[in-house]
Amino acid sequence: MLKIFKRIAAGCAAVLTAVSLCGCNGKLPFTGSKPDFNKSYSVSAEIKCDRLNAKADIIRAGANDWEFTFTEPKELSGVVVAFGVNGYTAKLGDLKFKVDENTEYSLLPKVIGSALEQLAVIDSSQLVSENGILTAQVALDDKTVTVTADDKGNLLSLKSPYHQLSVNFSGQQPYKSPLPDDGGLIVS
Repeated sequence: MLKIFKRIAAGCAAVLTAVSLCGCNGKLPFTGSKPDFNKSYSVSAEIKCDRLNAKADIIRAGANDWEFTFTEPKELSGVVVAFGVNGYTAKLGDLKFKVDENTEYSLLPKVIGSALEQLAVIDSSQLVSENGILTAQVALDDKTVTVTADDKGNLLSLKSPYHQLSVNFSGQQPYKSPLPDDGGLIVS
């Protein structure tokens, strides 16, 4: 009886080893044409970070040019954090000021925008495809951030365990910058 148990155990171990070595977990390296992540867009975001639950409308006006307009919670509603080549600014109504990139006001936009910015420069071999969902793992300050998008490049989620951050995206649309008189992105 012991010999039969050992043979069954050895057979199961061999099968598990073969499956783990072949990497057959349902995820396949992406072999299609990589979506254009280097485009201008607007997208809504539900943000959970530690105990903070927030909502924001996000605009990527171009490479390294971001604007986050918070709509929830009530304490953040109307706060606009923008960053790009000219640094970080925060705005609430007519009050506008420069902020350090490492303050609590700029940390969430920095992590989200910086991670999403990396999608524009990764190649398709760094994407994994499963059921029409693309997954990319990017590094931010040596910490892994996982981003998912559909096969057309529309953002779905962002997860950063190190930052205790989880973001769900919806309603992504192409973004066309308004004329400067129309109250577009903060220009310094």
